[in-house]
Amino acid sequence: CLVGSEMCIRDRPQGNEDGIEIALDKSIFALYFGKAQHADTDNYYLILTDATFITDGSRYQLTSSGYELILDLYAAPGESWRDMATGVYEPSDDESDHTYMFRNSGVKYTNTDMIAAFFDLSGPVTVARDADGITTISATFYDESGKEKTIVYKNELKLMNTTSGATLPQISDDVVLESYSAAAYYHGNMLQGAAGLMQICLLYTSPSPRDT
Repeated sequence: CLVGSEMCIRDRPQGNEDGIEIALDKSIFALYFGKAQHADTDNYYLILTDATFITDGSRYQLTSSGYELILDLYAAPGESWRDMATGVYEPSDDESDHTYMFRNSGVKYTNTDMIAAFFDLSGPVTVARDADGITTISATFYDESGKEKTIVYKNELKLMNTTSGATLPQISDDVVLESYSAAAYYHGNMLQGAAGLMQICLLYTSPSPRDT
């Protein structure tokens, strides 16, 4: 609950046994926004949480109390848009390499009454990735009592490319399946754009008798 602008102590989650005060393990959005407007960098927008949630397109809603780490990051381009740079990101507003946009980043806490409070980050953001592809993102902020806390996301981070113009949900990683049958169709240069349209249909279960 909120008392004035203060949160009740009973609504604050406790730290975990690993010494991390707030541990996040879910990604609501992990988006590649393409090139920055004012610098030669790539722009990534992340919303990471420890709460349960539902999404509807670009909108989302928490379904439990919890924290969100919201980050607007900028980094020099890698070999692929999937290669979000690791390292230390400092607060800035110039979209330069290894910075985060301070006014668009922070920590949001939603209590059990679904009332939210927002806190600014108090220092740099650190991004690391291990050999197994697990991403760790660490940041600090001052809570409503003035205490500096550490918030850490640790899990896979599957980025989605918002610049592709896709109208259907994207497949964010490699998919391997054993299919029952497959059919491929070439529809020709339908859009007159010097590129042919191909459609591949994979059936990965045996057809029902009523479908034959």
